[in-house]
Amino acid sequence: VVLSGEGADELFAGYSDYCRIPFDLHKARALRYLPAPLRRLLAGGMAQRYGGRLAFDGELDHFLAGYNWFSPEERLDLLTPDARRAVRSGGDEAFAAIFQQTEGLSYYDRVLHALEQTHLHNLLAPCHQRLP
Repeated sequence: VVLSGEGADELFAGYSDYCRIPFDLHKARALRYLPAPLRRLLAGGMAQRYGGRLAFDGELDHFLAGYNWFSPEERLDLLTPDARRAVRSGGDEAFAAIFQQTEGLSYYDRVLHALEQTHLHNLLAPCHQRLP
């Protein structure tokens, strides 16, 4: 982080879109008790950010709705048939495993851990080439 800045967002919660996810879940849970017109007014862009949804089957479901740019079906549509067959079973199980490792932590900490385990590893992958 000191030398290149790589990894700072993951370590210091700099991804505002992703770090907002836990707060959005609390807001969505509170909104469901309000009358529909007031709920639409206070929801702002939340429904759009989460694919039109304001109800979720737990933290992992909510995280995946906010983290992914595309729905699982849209992601598969972007792939060739061979690639689709290869990843159809892989899907979001990696995130489920990460969330399972952090059972008992706050949702915010679980999101940060998931970002650290995914983004950070990809950014800071070791270089396998030797410099001349």
